Amino acid sequence: MIELEERAALLEQGLDSEPLVRIVDDDDELRKGIAFLLSCEGIENKGFSSAEAYLSEYSLLRPGCIILDIKMTGASGIDLQKKLIEVGNSLPIIFLSGHGTLPLAVETLRKGAVDFQEKPFDPDRLLASVHQAIEKNIRERNESDILSQTIASYRQLSLREKQVLKDASQLLSNKEIGEHLGISFKTVEVHRSNCFHKLKIRKAKEAKQLLNILKRLGVA
Repeated sequence: MIELEERAALLEQGLDSEPLVRIVDDDDELRKGIAFLLSCEGIENKGFSSAEAYLSEYSLLRPGCIILDIKMTGASGIDLQKKLIEVGNSLPIIFLSGHGTLPLAVETLRKGAVDFQEKPFDPDRLLASVHQAIEKNIRERNESDILSQTIASYRQLSLREKQVLKDASQLLSNKEIGEHLGISFKTVEVHRSNCFHKLKIRKAKEAKQLLNILKRLGVA
């Protein structure tokens, strides 16, 4: 529900679909150089000097990709890739390496990286890879976006299910909902169970939070 709140807030601000490229490299000059290259292309970006710094601000709320150095002080790029896989990262990763080997490139690509480039990198090739990665991420997000799915699920509820959901969000008991809507206790139970299941919520408090989000977006 917290993720839905954040996504709704960004959507209201018009920021939800704005791509952000995350640059993770402990070489300050190189990181700034990549940032300048992307900025000249009108691509918003943010730099991180280590894997740990990136993880401290890790977020999937905005689409984009990660430009990631293989060898860094502290956790390596490979270590960060493994950690991101564990937490369900969906951002495409473009690896950069000054110590590239074929086995290393194969390993990163096998684990989901979209490109592996050696330093010094070719600016045009890096930009092309970034554009492709962003397009890939936006396409995949459109197919599986949690907020879009929730809105679609709400719109598919029957009128009665929406009525039960609204009353449940006001923390009314099933008996009180039945009396309010003029339906049986058992019917309330069925509708409540169905709409909670479709919206992937379990508690009346979550129903209240969800409806507040949908109202802000003009859906409910």
